[in-house]
Amino acid sequence: DAAAFMNGANTSFVGAEGDMLWTGNYYKALNKNYNKKASAKSGAVLLCFTLSGDSSEEEWNSITNGIETAAPMHTLNIPDIFPGVQGAYIADDKVFLSQSSGRNNDGTLRIADVDYSGEKIKAAGAASVAAIPGCEDLDISGGTIYTLSETAAHLYMGGDGKKPSKNAYDTIWAIDADALTENAQTGLKGILQRISAFFK
Repeated sequence: DAAAFMNGANTSFVGAEGDMLWTGNYYKALNKNYNKKASAKSGAVLLCFTLSGDSSEEEWNSITNGIETAAPMHTLNIPDIFPGVQGAYIADDKVFLSQSSGRNNDGTLRIADVDYSGEKIKAAGAASVAAIPGCEDLDISGGTIYTLSETAAHLYMGGDGKKPSKNAYDTIWAIDADALTENAQTGLKGILQRISAFFK
């Protein structure tokens, strides 16, 4: 139960690469539904666990059968100036983050350094670029970042009694990881490319 290592905060996304699995929580200080701090140092954290199975099935069985109950090898504190993290991808000493809040507000894709010895993600030197509203979890394959938006979800299309999203995206979006680094701080949404539709 990851919440046991996050001060009771609920996890909202998960990712894996190689022998590492990570999970984190969505934190917004001014939102009563998401303002539970995951640690004494920051509102949101990334818990990093070591995967030891030879296959997904073996790993899953070892966890569900209670064979593995290991604590995370790292608890990376996410700076509070990076609010609303919806997804993360760790690549060695770098982390890519997707951040969003509100159905009509631009999201943010960010890259930052990971300080494993200090158990934190470093705010200094972080780079960012504006992204689609409601950008959620992300993944990286072959140097391309894939992300999606929740703006077309029923809730944000009027299901909560509020006005629907101005731009409801029901597609996966791709961004070149090098382009994110090169164009960071420019706010250029043009480096995002829509690649496929979820719904017909």
